[in-house]
Amino acid sequence: YKPSREPTGMRVAWVVHNPAAGRFPSESQVRRAAAVFAAAGWSVRFETAARRDHLQELTLGASRAGVDVLVVAGGDGTVGLAASLLRGSETALAVLPTGTANVWARELGTPPPHWAQRGSMELIAERLVSGEIRSVDLGEANGRAFLLWAGTGLDARVVNLVEPRRRVDKVLPTTLYAIHALRSARGWNGLDLEVLWPGGRVRGRSLV
Repeated sequence: YKPSREPTGMRVAWVVHNPAAGRFPSESQVRRAAAVFAAAGWSVRFETAARRDHLQELTLGASRAGVDVLVVAGGDGTVGLAASLLRGSETALAVLPTGTANVWARELGTPPPHWAQRGSMELIAERLVSGEIRSVDLGEANGRAFLLWAGTGLDARVVNLVEPRRRVDKVLPTTLYAIHALRSARGWNGLDLEVLWPGGRVRGRSLV
């Protein structure tokens, strides 16, 4: 770990935007949110993650550089990937919800941005700038960490068939899931599953 503080004591944030997330293009809103960090006295680096492996590189790079906060602009998939890669590091994770469902942001009480209302993303950024850093628990499935949930069996099969979706397919976000769930359920007979947690264990055949 390398301290990220600059000689002036300035805090450092990398803002990483996933342009494929969500129903609408969001780069201009995310750039304005990054400007909120800069206006608050942060040193800000803005990056666009063109591909999944690029997002991985940027996340690991932020961790190695000892950046104070990695701000990811994307959906729950973006957030989950970043959280798993930051596990055990000194870099905090902040979220600008630009995805389709934004479940993690909603769980934190962060209102989704109103795309027709200028300034809503800046308000979210202002909350992040003045927010308190807290530790959260991570789960692990097959060696990979996850933040919000992990899908197994039929659920995981359907997600793998649907994702990643084209932006046009996100206009009706549940339609593809319903179609593939019905198709995949035919002949599905479950899987062997083992779940471990501190002080407990469940193992057996599951239809999930």
